[in-house]
Amino acid sequence: MIGLMKGASKLPVLALSLALALSACGGGTGTSVSCKDQYWDGTVGLCVPVGWAAMDQETMRQRGLGEETIVVLQSDAAVSGQFPTFTVTREYLGEDTDALTYESESTRLMKSAVGGYKQIDSRSVDLDGKTMHVHVFSGQLREGSPQRRYYQLSTAVNKTGFTFMVMAPLSVPDTLQKQINLMFDNVSFKQPAKK
Repeated sequence: MIGLMKGASKLPVLALSLALALSACGGGTGTSVSCKDQYWDGTVGLCVPVGWAAMDQETMRQRGLGEETIVVLQSDAAVSGQFPTFTVTREYLGEDTDALTYESESTRLMKSAVGGYKQIDSRSVDLDGKTMHVHVFSGQLREGSPQRRYYQLSTAVNKTGFTFMVMAPLSVPDTLQKQINLMFDNVSFKQPAKK
């Protein structure tokens, strides 16, 4: 699987992209957990919860996020001095790859890329009629950096691998957990119905 081997070098880049996207500033908290907007780029559909917004392309470039980064959603409420992010990346595989095979390989590669990797949880989600898994783990991107909590969902569609990842502080408040679950529960490759 040539595409998956290329991905071995891209997953650490994804982790670094998440670190660059996660800002360290103060902020408030939110209690509403619902979709305020639908993100759709012609391929990927996402629920954008109340209190979250898509990062503009200029900011993504300034933070050094590569072409593989499709979108970064960022919470406007800081948790432990950091703004949680939801990042979507894509990798062109060059061949059809089974979604579960890609998920397994992506998880294995992340285990080797994140220092102190420790699995916390795994939960199933329905992704356009297929059961996939959100892997929750902790670890640190670089030696000396704080431990963080990560949520990772990877899948393959039409010779393209996609990884959806949240990076948050190690301790996640209930409202943030509900927002994260809402986002993962609404990932889709089908255009959302117009309201």
